[in-house]
Amino acid sequence: MMQQNALPGLKQRNPALAEMHSQVLQDALRRIDKAFKSFYSRVKRGQKPGYPRFKGADRYNSFTVPQSGFGLEGKKLLLSRIGPISIKLHRQINGTMKTCTIKQETDKWYAIFTIDLQPAPQTVPRPTSAIGIDAGLEHLITLSTGETVEHPKFYKKTEQQLAFEQRRLSRKKKGSKNRRKQKLQIQKFHMKIANKRQDFLHKLSRQLVSDYSIIAYENLEIQNMQMKNAVKLSKSIADASWGILMRMLDYKAEEAGSQVIKVDAEYTSQTCSRCGAVAKKLLSERMHSCISCGLVMHRDHNAAINILKKGLGKIGQELPEATPARVEEDLQTMKQEAATFRWR
Repeated sequence: MMQQNALPGLKQRNPALAEMHSQVLQDALRRIDKAFKSFYSRVKRGQKPGYPRFKGADRYNSFTVPQSGFGLEGKKLLLSRIGPISIKLHRQINGTMKTCTIKQETDKWYAIFTIDLQPAPQTVPRPTSAIGIDAGLEHLITLSTGETVEHPKFYKKTEQQLAFEQRRLSRKKKGSKNRRKQKLQIQKFHMKIANKRQDFLHKLSRQLVSDYSIIAYENLEIQNMQMKNAVKLSKSIADASWGILMRMLDYKAEEAGSQVIKVDAEYTSQTCSRCGAVAKKLLSERMHSCISCGLVMHRDHNAAINILKKGLGKIGQELPEATPARVEEDLQTMKQEAATFRWR
């Protein structure tokens, strides 16, 4: 608040600030405040804090106009202090526009609107069907039905080419036009990888929400997992993007009238899904073999069934009982059917 009150005086001393919309400047101060609050929060929790970085002209790639100072008029975006800008409106906006963020990605500019939507219409009740999801690195996810979704590994498949482009950048003279061109080339490369990943996860999450009305998954602390595996697995964990997939499931399930349940990941891989016995195993052991009841299956499949059980337990439901003979029959059927998950 003190910094906001100082803005009028700063505008008098710096004419460049007076050319900007007042709410854009206020939002920049809110970003700084949020960055430092997050920093002190991480310090209190004992995490690696990461002091907020100064964003130079080549790193500050967005600004937000809250409340007012923007509007749409046909195919024009009206921005205060800037004027009308031609845009490509990808979809009709339904609801009240609250904020507008102008963002630059590589050599493209985007207008991102925050919309206050009307209450969603009541969805038609669907037959209850539940699924448990276990996230992993061998397979992106394994379902409690035994189906798996293979890891597309968009980053890993292009890692060598990206390293080649980065070596080319390192040889360019700093401040030169060729260096700026090469930097833009690398930015486009990263954007292409991100777009492929987003497209894949959107399709996958939509298919899961369409097929199942109850979805249970592990509440993973992904950031802590990356810190613990800083050398070996952090790159693969980031490439898997489990967090993005789970966030997509959350909001798409809410829209579709499905229910998402987050469960504690503790002992989901170690516990036998048939008899409940706990048998600790190393991460390298990929098969679950229970010495109590003799159940043998892939550890991720076993974990997905346990996740589903925990999820149903949270809402007062139980997994249908299955006799040992029925379990073996189901396993044999799964082997014969296509094991790879396919979205429509």
